[in-house]
Amino acid sequence: MKLLKNALIKKLLKHYLNKSEYTLIMDMEAGIEHLGRGTTENIDVLIAVVEPNLRSVETVERINRLAQDIGIKNNVAVLNKVKSLREKQIIEEKLSVPLIYTIPYSDGVGEADIKGTSAYDEDEELMKMMLELKKKL
Repeated sequence: MKLLKNALIKKLLKHYLNKSEYTLIMDMEAGIEHLGRGTTENIDVLIAVVEPNLRSVETVERINRLAQDIGIKNNVAVLNKVKSLREKQIIEEKLSVPLIYTIPYSDGVGEADIKGTSAYDEDEELMKMMLELKKKL
């Protein structure tokens, strides 16, 4: 069943990306598995979200290598949940892909999750940052 699902996604994406003037953003599961399934063919930019920990940095580095191997040349990162400028600098030094945006840690996101509400309702500044990131993308 999983192979059928991946084949269907691959066909739909190929059709959509080859015939559309619109931008398609796919939120894929964390890790590298999707790069081997062919669902990432014909894309222009791969944006990896990295958190401020070594395991996340190592995963982004593996994603970058695999993405380049399958022909995705534009690989960038967004740093999420950053608590300090020093933390950002350390992560940025370890990354081989350009860091295009940094999202600071927000207590409002955790509160929204517990309440079952939107993070944007709990943290207005986060909403402004997401709109800024959207423009940048």
